[in-house]
Amino acid sequence: MVAVESGGVPSDVRWSSVDSTTAVRYGCPRRVGKEAAVRITLPPQPVGVLGAAWLRCWMRTVHAYVHADRMVWPRKATQRYIYCIWHENLLVPVHLFAHSHIATLISHHVDGEYITRVVNRMGFAVVRGSSTRGGGSALKRLAELARRRHHHIALTPDGPRGPRRRLKGGVICLARLTGLPVIAVGFGYTAAWRLNSWDRFVIPRPGSTVHVCVSEPIFISRQIDDEDARRELQRAMERVQDEAERRAGMLVADFPATDRRERPPVRAAA
Repeated sequence: MVAVESGGVPSDVRWSSVDSTTAVRYGCPRRVGKEAAVRITLPPQPVGVLGAAWLRCWMRTVHAYVHADRMVWPRKATQRYIYCIWHENLLVPVHLFAHSHIATLISHHVDGEYITRVVNRMGFAVVRGSSTRGGGSALKRLAELARRRHHHIALTPDGPRGPRRRLKGGVICLARLTGLPVIAVGFGYTAAWRLNSWDRFVIPRPGSTVHVCVSEPIFISRQIDDEDARRELQRAMERVQDEAERRAGMLVADFPATDRRERPPVRAAA
């Protein structure tokens, strides 16, 4: 269930995403002893179908309140934007931003093809690469999608490996390549599990509420120094994240995945 404050309710209109191009091996490596390794292989197509179906079903149990002007929400936006989201919050925007003509970047790690298949099923165009492997050419391909096919772009500026909640320079480079303004997006959860991963990945609990806050459009001038631009975007990301967590009424950043304390009551958007 999604209730959007001041516009931008997700519709049922479907959009066919651009097929991803990739050449990676499928599977999850598992180390056995000191010298041997076993790779568990799963076919990516059914993983994509089942993963997208699971996400849709799971998110139907979660309430979402979006605190945003309708003109910066992807389906309602009158121009294209670059949306910045911390890596830990990826699960919710994959659902909320589905079929909104958005391109995103997914790294070449071993699980990347599975993630690509899932987000393709959710209507995203995917470019493979990262800030550490294939990043330069990947950013150029994203810029081409934005220019020629009029896509929005969604990035995780602290991905794919962290440090957590520390913005890297890729989004600044992309903003200068495209000339698009940046929108910082924060998420606050009334109740959630967190995985024991580098980003403490969030899974909202069934029946919980997610508050989504966004910044005003941020334009990256070519005259501003890269480090100054990075600090400005870092502050914007921190502001919207803090605001979303404040609206959620609790901070779950330090809650372990096995936390069993009582959930607070669901609160409507103010």
